[in-house]
Amino acid sequence: MNDLFREAQRCYIQSDSKWDETLKRTRAAGHSQGIKTEADGEDLSDEFRHEKRQLR
Repeated sequence: MNDLFREAQRCYIQSDSKWDETLKRTRAAGHSQGIKTEADGEDLSDEFRHEKRQLR
């Protein structure tokens, strides 16, 4: 049982660290494009969807 727990913990820690790396990379990309808050991102997403609907 200890081996199973250790393996689960190892997988969780690896997954968590990959998530942290992804967040850092995407936040940096967003900031470089002028996105400073989550609301800014939502506004851009809404704008994109609106433009996409108009093209149909």
